[in-house]
Amino acid sequence: LPSNESIVAFHDLTKKANAKRGIAVGCGGLYWKNRAFTASKNTWVSWERFVDSEVSIDRADADVWIAPSMQLGLNDTSQQRTIYELLLAIQNELRRMRDEHTGLMSQSPIELRH
Repeated sequence: LPSNESIVAFHDLTKKANAKRGIAVGCGGLYWKNRAFTASKNTWVSWERFVDSEVSIDRADADVWIAPSMQLGLNDTSQQRTIYELLLAIQNELRRMRDEHTGLMSQSPIELRH
């Protein structure tokens, strides 16, 4: 994690609840730590990139993917659905906020009277 990043939420992915691996929701994006043998070396995505990325479940193992090539190596099928749904919920909220902001910006300016 960047030293200047503020963490809003953390989801522990370890079986022993020691927080050595997990998903962190930060102000600048989404961060995670993969196991050493996970093929993808990407461990973060900005909100701007994440909002419209495809999120999918890898049916061959317990991983979740953020397209095009970011792998969250969960190594635990019991958490796969939860993480997948969490990521979709975050995306939906980001899209809602973007659409709301875009709608506000496209409205006619308010006429000010002196």
